Amino acid sequence: MKKLRAASIGLAGQFRALPVTTAVCALFLFGLLATSESAPAQTNVNEEKGMKPYDSWHGGDLDSVSMTNGALMLHIPLAAFPQRGNLDLSFSIYSNTKQWQAKVNPVQCSNPNDPTGCTPRWVPLQRGVQPQFGASASVEGAYVTSSLDWIPDNECNSDSDLNGNVTYNWSASLTAPDGNAHQFGAGSSSFGCPAPPFRAFDASGILQLNANTIVMPNGTRFVQGTGVNPINTFTDSNGNQISLNANSGVYTDTLGRAVGLPPSAYGTATSDLSSCPSGTASAKLWSVPGLSTGLRTFTFCYANVSIYTSFGQGGTEYGPANNSLLTAIVLYRRHLFRAAGAGK
Repeated sequence: MKKLRAASIGLAGQFRALPVTTAVCALFLFGLLATSESAPAQTNVNEEKGMKPYDSWHGGDLDSVSMTNGALMLHIPLAAFPQRGNLDLSFSIYSNTKQWQAKVNPVQCSNPNDPTGCTPRWVPLQRGVQPQFGASASVEGAYVTSSLDWIPDNECNSDSDLNGNVTYNWSASLTAPDGNAHQFGAGSSSFGCPAPPFRAFDASGILQLNANTIVMPNGTRFVQGTGVNPINTFTDSNGNQISLNANSGVYTDTLGRAVGLPPSAYGTATSDLSSCPSGTASAKLWSVPGLSTGLRTFTFCYANVSIYTSFGQGGTEYGPANNSLLTAIVLYRRHLFRAAGAGK
């Protein structure tokens, strides 16, 4: 696959004439000091996934390389459904080379009988969730998701010392379909965890209005449903709306079309592996609306891959552990996506 750019400034007569550059810096620092407050800790650039706002990228329509951390980002369009208004419903294949993090397991670390409990462990980075340990620590690999699949993650955890003093540790973020996490804030307090509204720190303009509502920069509102049959809604500023039945995993778009969520969580299992690469262990079918009243059926092929790390940078290495990874996507017996080394 071919891989695809001398003036005077004063303040109420209290400052003498200065060169423009010096005066602007002085005014900026004055305002910064007058309005300063605690800021969240910086994230490790080597653990950042997805396409960060205002980052420097080199690449094309299918893949990009971050000039900040060297991450290779795969973003291949797979299916798109034009909508009314400012809404978008499309599906893409995503993958990122930033897949690992050294993390201490807080449960093991709090065990006084475990002498190695506080040793960092290499764990996979998973989109939209906190690092997992044990059997749930699976490698994500390539995945397919929709343009509306934004994942909020509001954490509030409490710790108490021997004197009974409680400290609340909190964080809030929103993860984009490509894996980029928009941070709303993080910190510690003895008075509890703050509640929304939160504004993203990365100048993206994203607002978390309340626990269930996200407002995008163009005014589109994402509202997460509640109850036993939750319906998520995506409404633009003109009232056009897409809904998602969270139980069935089916979108109803602005034209009334029913579009199901893709595998691996959804889709229909099939025993026909003839169109998949050799070594495929399982496959699922994903059918979406096609031309007129027809359907397009994609085959998602999965292989069991044993993965282990050997970073040699301290900490406990990951694996070996078997992971079910997406290795190919087939449409009309043509491979639209195929992982390196998959089959022949």
